[in-house]
Amino acid sequence: EVAARCATAVRDAVGIEATIEVVPRDTFPRSGYKATRLVDS
Repeated sequence: EVAARCATAVRDAVGIEATIEVVPRDTFPRSGYKATRLVDS
């Protein structure tokens, strides 16, 4: 299962337990995980 493999990878890399939930594609808005560019003028 994908969630179990991801949880194991996080535990091995970071050393903490993580609860992973696989959600359908397009569940989150695309702008939700992209960086926002700030321009200081």
